[in-house]
Amino acid sequence: MWGRTAETQASQKTFQSLASLVFHSAYHRARLGLRLHWSNVPVALEVVSDGMVALASDRFSVFEENTYTSAVIEVSAEQEVITTDPIAWFRHPMYAGAFVPVSVYAIALGSWVALPFFLPMLFCHIGPIAQRRKFLSENLKGYKEYCMKVRYHLVPFVCKPIKLVTTKEDFSMATDKKIQR
Repeated sequence: MWGRTAETQASQKTFQSLASLVFHSAYHRARLGLRLHWSNVPVALEVVSDGMVALASDRFSVFEENTYTSAVIEVSAEQEVITTDPIAWFRHPMYAGAFVPVSVYAIALGSWVALPFFLPMLFCHIGPIAQRRKFLSENLKGYKEYCMKVRYHLVPFVCKPIKLVTTKEDFSMATDKKIQR
């Protein structure tokens, strides 16, 4: 099982359903746009985008480093925190790797009009991160310490670490810091 049917949490099912709906809408918009000649993407740009999609498939190398990688949030009894590349640099290499192809799928398919339909997919990837963090913090021994060590969520050394509010304590700490400033 994969996607929505594999998920056990209602919110994860919602994210999976949204992602599926958005992807299929965007894909069919691209097909319709090509058939009706709505777009004229230069062939060179399509080829570059195709290459970016192909290179981004390297994100699946995470499976070699982390044999516990799964489409659903789960922890097995013998599971331990993986701290080798690329997970040693940032916490969510699979999500980060998905951003590149999602950003250029429409162009790779030769359709400018489908581009706005693919952009919501980025949010479908960001949404589950907070829930994954909360679940792993509660259920995977050593994950909290890993989070203290590996500060970046999606892009190492490029963007500032983001604070995801996942608990009442996180929320109160975040609001207290704002009040102190």
